[in-house]
Amino acid sequence: MHYHPLTLYRYQVCKQADVVLAEFLLSEEFSREQKIRDYEYYEKITTHDSSLSPCIYGCMASDIGRIEESYNYYVKTARTDLDDFHGNVKDGVHAANMAGSYLRVCPYAP
Repeated sequence: MHYHPLTLYRYQVCKQADVVLAEFLLSEEFSREQKIRDYEYYEKITTHDSSLSPCIYGCMASDIGRIEESYNYYVKTARTDLDDFHGNVKDGVHAANMAGSYLRVCPYAP
């Protein structure tokens, strides 16, 4: 969000890792080792410009046993609108992001 696309094209960056999301949603289809490998790879290059990204990374960090990272992502998820991280709260709240906060507090809720 803060760089011109021509600058970004020189680097390997990812707005949000859909692979990490898929592995979270279809968790039983992937080994723990695969999840760890993909989490580590994408975590380094993901910018989290999407408000949905931190909540999924928090869920996956918890799933692979990285509790402190999971907590840090949870705080970022829960505070997205409170701290106006994306500078667009004036346009409305990030409802899906709020649901991500709920997933962290109540991961097995219906």
